[in-house]
Amino acid sequence: MRNLEVIPSRKSGLSSPSLVEGAFVMLEVILAIALFASVATALAVALHQLSVATTSARWESVVLRRLQSDLVEAAHQPRLELGRIESKVDEFGISTVREVEEAQASNKDGFALPGIYRIRVRAKLSKGPGSAIEMVRELETYETRFDTLQAVHAKAGPAGLPRQGQKTAASDKLSQPEKAASQ
Repeated sequence: MRNLEVIPSRKSGLSSPSLVEGAFVMLEVILAIALFASVATALAVALHQLSVATTSARWESVVLRRLQSDLVEAAHQPRLELGRIESKVDEFGISTVREVEEAQASNKDGFALPGIYRIRVRAKLSKGPGSAIEMVRELETYETRFDTLQAVHAKAGPAGLPRQGQKTAASDKLSQPEKAASQ
């Protein structure tokens, strides 16, 4: 082993750093480089994750806009076409399925409420450019068609009551004195 004491310099008369101090400085430099490398790697990973999240959010936005467009198109048709309509995959890789069916709704008394339709649109993103993104989203709404309601009310009379002259089970159950009083 060498002696690790400070050795005086012959030229200047000042003492030069010892071998231990030089090794310590070298160790500090290596640790600093390792620390900066790990920080740079963590930053690169974080930026990549941010890029993936941004791309996914952008594609979800495209899919939701397509869903809203198809839903509005179906709901605002003058005449609803009942059934299922599938679209082909578009230039963005999105395909949609639109289902329109009559909703089975009733009021609190159990009477059927006609003219209410359920419109459901599903979109599937099969691929995004340069990635293997797969996404399925769905929107649903209920649409009331007043022409159907008007047709039902025209048959039943105003406010759903039978038209004048039409017999109902309730009018047949009136007793003779009640019938005479009502006339």
